[in-house]
Amino acid sequence: MKPRDWLRTAYAGGVPMGGDLSRAEPAGERRAAPRFLVWAARDPNGAPLERAQIVKIWLEGETTREQVFDVAQGRATELAAVARRLGVTVGQLAIAWCACNPRVSTVITGASTVSQVHENLKALDALAQLTPEVLAEIAEIVSPFRARA
Repeated sequence: MKPRDWLRTAYAGGVPMGGDLSRAEPAGERRAAPRFLVWAARDPNGAPLERAQIVKIWLEGETTREQVFDVAQGRATELAAVARRLGVTVGQLAIAWCACNPRVSTVITGASTVSQVHENLKALDALAQLTPEVLAEIAEIVSPFRARA
C-alpha cells in the first residue's frame, strides 16, 4: 500500500487520538486485536522526538487501569542504555567517545561549576570501557543510515 493510501485508510477507519475503540462486535464473532498506526513529526523548533507511546486505559469495575506501550524510541534512549551499562552518564559517554576518536586532538567541554568539571573528568573512567565492540554499538545507534523500525 502506498503511503497516501495507508494514511487515507487510517483516517477513514481509525480512531482519533483520545478516542475510544468500539466494543461492538458481531454476534458470535471474536473481535480481532486492534492494529495501530503511529505517525509523528518533530516540531522544527523543538527537541527531537525520543519516544512514541500508546496508552491503553480501561475500566475494571469502578477502577481505572492503564498500561503504557513504548512503540518507538530515539537514539538518546539507546545511548542512555549504553551509558548505564558502562556506569557513566550520557554526557560522560559523549566526552569519552570524542576523546577516543583518532581524528580529534582536543575535547573542549563546558562547565559552570567545579562539580560539573569533576563530572566531565569522570569521562576518563569510561575511556577504557570503549572497546571496539562498544564503539561499533554506538556507531550503529548514531548512524544516520540505520534502518528504523
